[in-house]
Amino acid sequence: MECSEALDFLYQSFDAQLTPTQQMLLDAHRRTCFACANTLTRAERFQALLLQVPQLAVPRGLEDRIIERVFAANHVTTKRGETWQTLVESITNWRSFGYAMGTAAAVIALILISRGVFQQSALNHHEVPSTITAAISGTLDVNTASGTTQQSGSLTLSPGETLTNSSDQPSTIAISPNLAVTIGNGTQVKVGQVKVDPQTGDPNVVAVRVDHGTVGVRESLQKNSGAIHVATDQATVVPTGTIFTVTAAPGTTQVAVGEGSVAVYLPGETFDVLAGNEAHITADKHTVTKLRTGTKFSR
Repeated sequence: MECSEALDFLYQSFDAQLTPTQQMLLDAHRRTCFACANTLTRAERFQALLLQVPQLAVPRGLEDRIIERVFAANHVTTKRGETWQTLVESITNWRSFGYAMGTAAAVIALILISRGVFQQSALNHHEVPSTITAAISGTLDVNTASGTTQQSGSLTLSPGETLTNSSDQPSTIAISPNLAVTIGNGTQVKVGQVKVDPQTGDPNVVAVRVDHGTVGVRESLQKNSGAIHVATDQATVVPTGTIFTVTAAPGTTQVAVGEGSVAVYLPGETFDVLAGNEAHITADKHTVTKLRTGTKFSR
């Protein structure tokens, strides 16, 4: 599922218009996309606030006038037929919760847009995917649309690639001087978003999904949040300057933290795992315990 589809499903869910299959797809997407998980959670909180607003009478056209002023203040085009039409319609259609709540819907739209929630989402869909050239210690099988090749020495990370370590030794990808990712033997991962700072060439986001096996991360944090996002079927893990591993197996994910901490994003919930602890995550629960004796991390 694309991020734009996830946002469409979210708005439909407010009107109870999702089928069970669509709801399942939405829940699955938010487990593996850090950006959407964050956006969806905030949107749901605003929706909960809307439902608590008292019913008020509203003059005809008030929502449109407020929205037009917000767009004008942010220098955003609002001609019919352009991208923002969908946004305007999505907001004004919230009157399905009661026409009298139109004022509240417009005010909430003002807050959302001024904070850049929807603008940033729209911008993200127009970003050109980036690639990163990294050094490899070991070998990896790289599967792309054109076939599978074995890489050693160096590797170009691109969105959509599948990386498999079919050797009997772990392979480490040095993405930057501050970020190294170790792919355990027998592990398979898919590369998602790859975004690079155009000025420095440093990675802003490298998103990977662990199909099975263990991925180790060593990151020296240079900003407020880590560049690497590691997802499984159950959760998305984002570091805050740390050494950690993520192990995926059917129905379960294990996150072990050696240094620093990580934030773990689940549908509707976020929790932290600190150094010296590990989390065990399934579809219906999670537990955090002390690290098992003998747990090792990539250096």
